[in-house]
Amino acid sequence: MRILKDVDDIEMCRFNQKDVVRHKLVQDIVNAYQKYEEGKNK
Repeated sequence: MRILKDVDDIEMCRFNQKDVVRHKLVQDIVNAYQKYEEGKNK
């Protein structure tokens, strides 16, 4: 995200497991990122 923060016309969106319901692999990726972010805040 830091690499793209200064690129115009790009916006970062944060999703959680409730936002992604189409494919289990995508849900697993979102869950992994969420666990990682929660671990950084401890």
